[in-house]
Amino acid sequence: MINIDNITKSYENNPIFKKINLCLTDTGFYILLGASGSGKTTLLNILYGIETFSSEEGGGIEFNKAVYVNRVDMSVMKKYAEYITQDPIFIDYLTIKENLSIVGEGCEKWLKEFGLEAIADRLPGELSGGERQRAAIIRALMGGKSILLCDEPTASLDKENKHTVFRMLRELSHSVLIICSTHDKTALDYADVCLTIDRYGITASELHKASSTAKETVTAKARALFSAVKPLPDTKRHKLAGCYIKKWFTAHKNRRRQELSFAFFMFWAFILLFLSDTEIHRTDNKGTYLYGLNMVSLHTRGSDLTSLSSEWIAIKDDRRILHISLAYQGSYPVKEPELLNGLYSVEPSEDTTTPVTLPFDKEYCNIANNVKYGQYFSEPDQVMLSYDMALRLEPFTPEKLIGTELDVDLYGLSKQHLTIVGIFDSFTPGESKWLEQYSYYPSWDNVYFINDRLTAEMAGSEELYSYDGGRTYHLYFSSYKNAKAFVKDYNSVRSQSKPYTLSNPPSAGNNTDSALSIILLPMSLIMMLLSVLFFSQMVRIEFIHDHGFITALEYNGCSRKWLMRRFYSLQILNIAKTVGFSLIAAFGVSAAINLYNHIFRPVWHLIFSYNTLLCIILYTCTVLLSWLVTVILYRKLRGMSWYTDRIVSHDLL
Repeated sequence: MINIDNITKSYENNPIFKKINLCLTDTGFYILLGASGSGKTTLLNILYGIETFSSEEGGGIEFNKAVYVNRVDMSVMKKYAEYITQDPIFIDYLTIKENLSIVGEGCEKWLKEFGLEAIADRLPGELSGGERQRAAIIRALMGGKSILLCDEPTASLDKENKHTVFRMLRELSHSVLIICSTHDKTALDYADVCLTIDRYGITASELHKASSTAKETVTAKARALFSAVKPLPDTKRHKLAGCYIKKWFTAHKNRRRQELSFAFFMFWAFILLFLSDTEIHRTDNKGTYLYGLNMVSLHTRGSDLTSLSSEWIAIKDDRRILHISLAYQGSYPVKEPELLNGLYSVEPSEDTTTPVTLPFDKEYCNIANNVKYGQYFSEPDQVMLSYDMALRLEPFTPEKLIGTELDVDLYGLSKQHLTIVGIFDSFTPGESKWLEQYSYYPSWDNVYFINDRLTAEMAGSEELYSYDGGRTYHLYFSSYKNAKAFVKDYNSVRSQSKPYTLSNPPSAGNNTDSALSIILLPMSLIMMLLSVLFFSQMVRIEFIHDHGFITALEYNGCSRKWLMRRFYSLQILNIAKTVGFSLIAAFGVSAAINLYNHIFRPVWHLIFSYNTLLCIILYTCTVLLSWLVTVILYRKLRGMSWYTDRIVSHDLL
């Protein structure tokens, strides 16, 4: 029972109605009649707890053994009453069955009872006005509500659907209390009591109905159906609501297009980031992946490295070093080879260079696969020629040199008969840069190559010490970055205290790297900000036109605070997924271009460089900024009730 005693409602000192007194029974069909602006909807809002009122002479509204003198507690009323608006609130991207499942279980029985089983799998937008109203009534009953507050439920219906809805309300009024505001006189044929409202109060009139439909009662089947209502508990309702909020992110094609547009902008932001990189990181990547620079020369003073026990142990145990070899460099020059008695003799001379010592293991030699004729080293006593030198020896058929012997005199020792096992192809710019680790050669027509297995066999010869009594070693690393770090670490010790010196790896950078960082890195940040601005515009449009699912879920009994928290958490996951998709796509495209360039070399340049730290920073900033935009733009939505949100949406439309 609801007892209304001396309540008044005014707006800015203008009374809507005064001193209303009314007693509503637990069941029955009451209609509210009155002119527009007479307060019909306002009274329903007051009963539901949406609006405040003033009490005269100690009056108020008594409901469920509690008396309210200023405002009905909406949280209490929501447990017992359902507010059915002129345009029922449904989640547009869910089927009617899914909409009803948020409230309770067994919706199929209810739909069948009211002749709506055919619409179970249809979307709300595909239903007629009468079907939507009936579905809204079913939802109220499934939630176990004993009071139905109906605001103009037939305003937009045709005559047939009006009778259908009123007939249904009449049947239900034997089990629940129905209060229906309307302008439609058709309701007089079905209602029990007509409440006429105006600014001076309310008048109740018993109705006498001639229509046979007015005498219908609820069937036994309908009573059994109503008594078997099983509303969902809050935990299960929230779990289901969470799934339906998640579905919102993929339900509309327009939103997916917007997300793809956002991803497209972020794709180019990451592409610009890969093109720019920082100068130091790009230089390290070029040294490692473009040129393969991996060697540092170490020269001892007056001794062998192995005799320097502490230094040898420290260097040998450094995990950055993959391989150490003894080298012979620069002690004695050699002259142009001459063919003498079937051997190409290389004697010391003042105008030619010494051989280059390469690692026997192909793993550490980045030019090992660039063999034009023959093969790479397989035995210590073998030698390889540069292509230019081979052409000097055999201008027309350099391949004939394979298998012949080269007679060399290494550092004044006895002559070595080394078999020519292979001839390198012309060196690319990258391979020339790699060979600069050993020494700079303006031309390759007087250079031949021995291997560190040969030098290891000759390591005991005292004549192999250099002019200062020291020896030269080659230290090989897994990356250019590790080589630079090793030199920096060991050079941090004072030079006077070290019995050796280290060469610096050749620089892999140039002015282009600096220009790319200065120009493209800010462009990448600008593109990211433009992407976030685009995203904010997208969110604003959604806020205006497509946030009704929050309203509908709150209307169905979910906490708005919980809904917004759940929405924000899913939104940040969706943003992270979209930006992550952009990052993966940008990486895939750029890696494919890098691979193509590595194989076919249309340009000798490291096009894209990947800086993990910059990627993480750009990714994190984009996700957090986009999420923050969402929170800011939806801040108005957090404080609204479903009814206020509904009014605002109608005003916007």
